[in-house]
Amino acid sequence: MKNSVKLFSVLMLTILVFFNSCVEDPFSTKPVADFVFTPQNPTVNDEVQFTSKSKNAYTFEWDFGDGTTSSYENPTHTYTQEKEFVVKLTVTDVSGNKDIKSKEIVVSLLQE
Repeated sequence: MKNSVKLFSVLMLTILVFFNSCVEDPFSTKPVADFVFTPQNPTVNDEVQFTSKSKNAYTFEWDFGDGTTSSYENPTHTYTQEKEFVVKLTVTDVSGNKDIKSKEIVVSLLQE
């Protein structure tokens, strides 16, 4: 009888640990990266405003796709050439969890 109680206890503990590791914490505060930018169709030398819409973020690392970066939450950036760029925002929470969001931005020549 004692052995079956021990076996049952070990089995229940194993099941509990397994299911606990498979279920996401409903109160998780992991970061979710997201952003918008204006103007939507910038031209060369326009100042573009990037606005983070991220959740649970503590730090912000922007890569504007042209070799420049920023650690501001809501930076501005001016592109100096006509091109399609991929902008990447990496956010980190206080626990070190990261999330990344990338979007394309097309910069065109100023039309007169």
